[in-house]
Amino acid sequence: SGNPVVGVGFVWSDKFRGWHYYNGQYDGFVVPPSPVDPATGKKIADGQATTCSIALEATPESKLKGSYRMFYTIFDGSGYRTALATSDDLLAWDFSPGVVFDRSEAAGLFDYGGVTFGCPLYGNASITGPRTMKKVNGKYWMAYGAYPLRGLEQGSGADGIAWSLDGDIWERESTSVPFMSVEGAAAWESSVIYQPNLVLHDGNVYDFYNAKGSTGNEQSGLATISLSDFPGVDTSAGVSQWQRNPASPLIRNGPKGSVDTQMASDPKVWYDDELGCWVMFYFGLGDGSGGHADIMAARSSDLITWEKDPEPIYKAGGHPAGIDDRHAHKVSLIYKDGVGYLYYTAIGKKGNGIALLTSQPLGSAMLV
Repeated sequence: SGNPVVGVGFVWSDKFRGWHYYNGQYDGFVVPPSPVDPATGKKIADGQATTCSIALEATPESKLKGSYRMFYTIFDGSGYRTALATSDDLLAWDFSPGVVFDRSEAAGLFDYGGVTFGCPLYGNASITGPRTMKKVNGKYWMAYGAYPLRGLEQGSGADGIAWSLDGDIWERESTSVPFMSVEGAAAWESSVIYQPNLVLHDGNVYDFYNAKGSTGNEQSGLATISLSDFPGVDTSAGVSQWQRNPASPLIRNGPKGSVDTQMASDPKVWYDDELGCWVMFYFGLGDGSGGHADIMAARSSDLITWEKDPEPIYKAGGHPAGIDDRHAHKVSLIYKDGVGYLYYTAIGKKGNGIALLTSQPLGSAMLV
């Protein structure tokens, strides 16, 4: 039901509350701010911070060890790069694969400044289902965020499409044409296009993304394309076939006093069979959050109209190891043996890294 519970939020979102913080081996992080290659003892890509993790299952074609993959974004002082880690248990990660998708080296391209792995095209949208990628035209696909200028998120931003034969190493579909950009953008998204999230449903591919507009605030909207037209980037013509949904922004900034007055960002969408609706996790930042980014939830019956839970499901400062006292945001969710693993970017006094919550306690490494 949608009836508010005072101090808790909405009844439907209670199943995602009260999860357990995992005490990762890196001062609480499962992926530290500066991951190290175990073979060389050197930092991966001279990393200074990690963010934007995406956990999923390995493909049959992968030649790397481990049943699971995590793509994560690493900042090296000049911009974002996408690295890969592998795991057998979703807890201990091997960072030795290193950078598998890098920013362009030619100035002037839309992803010269940095790239962030946004979301692969999954074979299903079930929140508890397998996180396996879908092949289209014999290839795996993913959408990535990009910046045109070197530095930390510099320039107008855009989203590109890349493909892979093994699900590990990626190639651009187009080096010059993003599938989402500020070209043709409405006022709410006219400054910067941020992170994409792909959902396959009823023969269409949905891209939920956040953007910054003329007011300087971030909100989240939607673009779509039919699967038959995917990936929808025509390099020779220099155009994208993706269509913006006119109802956007779908997740708008809340009223004064709410958690997301400034940012309603980084939407991640799945279908929850138990609840019988679509569920979105996003992060909110505003005058109701005290300047911190918190993990939020919303639900929908049609992927267009969303009901937000006004109370965060996880607030910054909740991790007992003190690693998210500034921000808790940018989630990735995967289930294994009935247990949910919710990774998120934790920012605090110990830097930027990836933290973990699980729906059930997993032994002595759990924190209260």
